[in-house]
Amino acid sequence: NFASFNDAYNYIKCGINGPVTFNVDAASGPYTEQLIITPVFGASVTNKITFNGNGRQLRFLSTNTNERAVIKLNGADHFVFDSLQITATGSTTTEYGFTVQLINDADSNTFRKCTIEANAVSTSTNFTPVVISSSATSATATGSANCDGNTFSDNTIIGGYYSVTNVGSSTLANQNNRFIRNKVQEFYLYGFYMNGTFNALIESNDITRPTRTNSGTAIYGLSLIHI
Repeated sequence: NFASFNDAYNYIKCGINGPVTFNVDAASGPYTEQLIITPVFGASVTNKITFNGNGRQLRFLSTNTNERAVIKLNGADHFVFDSLQITATGSTTTEYGFTVQLINDADSNTFRKCTIEANAVSTSTNFTPVVISSSATSATATGSANCDGNTFSDNTIIGGYYSVTNVGSSTLANQNNRFIRNKVQEFYLYGFYMNGTFNALIESNDITRPTRTNSGTAIYGLSLIHI
């Protein structure tokens, strides 16, 4: 038994030799913490590390521009997050909310049946629910993110200036990332922002902003650049 997500991660971060599953108590939480995950030795296609969220909430308010995420996969591979509410609670100009952030060669990870939420009122680029990029501080900076083979499926993704970014570069694309059957809601300007990617799959997503009244000069459900 573990008291927090970080306690569970600390138990396995030195290495595993088989698949690992953490089941979050359905009567527990909310959990207020930042979970930054680096590579775990032994994690593989057959040795996945799974957090079954059971609908519980993991939330965090970041005031550190260099660590903006609630869950950050910093080069980590083969993690699965299932049925978890992940909420970035920041709202002001000195707060940040990259709710889920993948960076530095984070590959083959899965987020499914989760609610991934950032601020749905602010017009700041500080807030984005799903960020795949090469920068700790920018959701859309081009560069060698090298994050491949990740899957986001059946999630509800709420708020942000962008809801989802998937950004590599024109010379080293992010490859084979999949976004399937997600509800992408209440973003300010961009639902999906894709730049420097290869073989990305965006399929059967519901992209809407029915109650978001503020907007820029244009609104993009899906923006594709250097695909």
